[in-house]
Amino acid sequence: MGTPTFRFGRVTLRRKPRYVSLFTGAGGLDIGLERAGLKAISLSEVEEVFCGTLEANQKKKHVDGVNYFRDARILNADIREVSGADLADTGVDVVGGGPRAKHFPVLASNLVF
Repeated sequence: MGTPTFRFGRVTLRRKPRYVSLFTGAGGLDIGLERAGLKAISLSEVEEVFCGTLEANQKKKHVDGVNYFRDARILNADIREVSGADLADTGVDVVGGGPRAKHFPVLASNLVF
């Protein structure tokens, strides 16, 4: 059968594309990236409670049979204090993440019914 390849435009890789995640939160975007075939190298999040969620999810097989973030480094740190070496010691193909979202109570207080 040979080695599986992953094609992105004109680039073909002989391994899963690797990514680092910034502003990870509880990891929803990252689960999508892993379901799309990417492999997490590191996940960076400033909120300790979200890092706890990531660590808990990293240690178990989910209902879809996948161990998400299995070998990923989880960094509980302010991104302004993280270096490239902290994020990855090997090549990275994608940098993903999103800006910090407002907390739900603040957002909900602005809704009009």
